[in-house]
Amino acid sequence: MDGVNGVEHRVCQGSPCSAVCGLFCEEAWNGVVKVLSLSPRQAELARRVLAEQSDDEIARALDLPRNSISSHVQCLSEKLQVNNSVRLLTKLFGTYLAWSAQSSLPAGCPRRRWIEPH
Repeated sequence: MDGVNGVEHRVCQGSPCSAVCGLFCEEAWNGVVKVLSLSPRQAELARRVLAEQSDDEIARALDLPRNSISSHVQCLSEKLQVNNSVRLLTKLFGTYLAWSAQSSLPAGCPRRRWIEPH
């Protein structure tokens, strides 16, 4: 089971859904990271912001001082040309939708429901 409404999630291309984020399978997340040209550190920070982790949780997970997290998020926001966390989340999810429309998610991936017409 994944973390999204208890929906069973088949493994996408050999990688289970992230325990941190739960919104994207690893294949989709890697597509978003590539499209946005995020460094591994920026990708991990973005993933944890998406997962609604607190600054304290992010600092512990990334082994950073707690007081530096907001400046790291600010740098990520500037890179992605957004000015607040809502727009950051919107940018990440919008990039996912664009990526997934051009890519083929595995048939068993429940994330397909977000991009396929009903």
